[in-house]
Amino acid sequence: MAALDRVFLADWDFVSGEELPPDGSLEHVVRTGNRCLVQVASSGPDTDWATIMQVYFSAIATAQSSIYLTSPYFSPDESLLTALKTAALSGVDVRMIFPENSDSIIANWNTRSYITELLEAGVRIFLYRNGFIHSKYLLVDSIFSSVGSPNVDVRSFDLDFEVTALIYDEDFALRLGVLFAEDLKNCTEVNMEEWEKRNRRERYKESLARIFGPLY
Repeated sequence: MAALDRVFLADWDFVSGEELPPDGSLEHVVRTGNRCLVQVASSGPDTDWATIMQVYFSAIATAQSSIYLTSPYFSPDESLLTALKTAALSGVDVRMIFPENSDSIIANWNTRSYITELLEAGVRIFLYRNGFIHSKYLLVDSIFSSVGSPNVDVRSFDLDFEVTALIYDEDFALRLGVLFAEDLKNCTEVNMEEWEKRNRRERYKESLARIFGPLY
């Protein structure tokens, strides 16, 4: 909780110009029977480092067996996209859940513009059809987990204030894996043959959104 307090204080200072006094009013007492190693990572316009993106890149690039990712919006930079494709090409089981229907038409077209190249690399793509999925988490090798506010897009990594918990615990990873499996039950897996049958108008929309997508 102290790490989250520090993120809040830093963001408040940056946005308002007001430095809150360390009067202890934000101190918390947390009692729990379950203990695991957790780090808090944050990023935003107040730093030159894309901390969360770098954590994602490192976790994905070093994955040995599996990468499970859920994000409502997907517009990664070239390094993260390459890491995902390289992992899949190396035999890592890479599965990603995107919403079938989004709350942003342009963001949805932008996300879809990446599907073909991901499928070609061996990434398995699933479209969530039971409403709009807004979960944002990453699970790597059933050991490392990230659960927080960032989408996998340039806006979250570079422009917005975001925070995520990095959890190094197999029990938590197991529970998150169960959640991922439950989400998959409400998804349709994208088949390359069927995906390539979409009409030309859809392809044009995706290509155009790819240009402006990082801004949404």
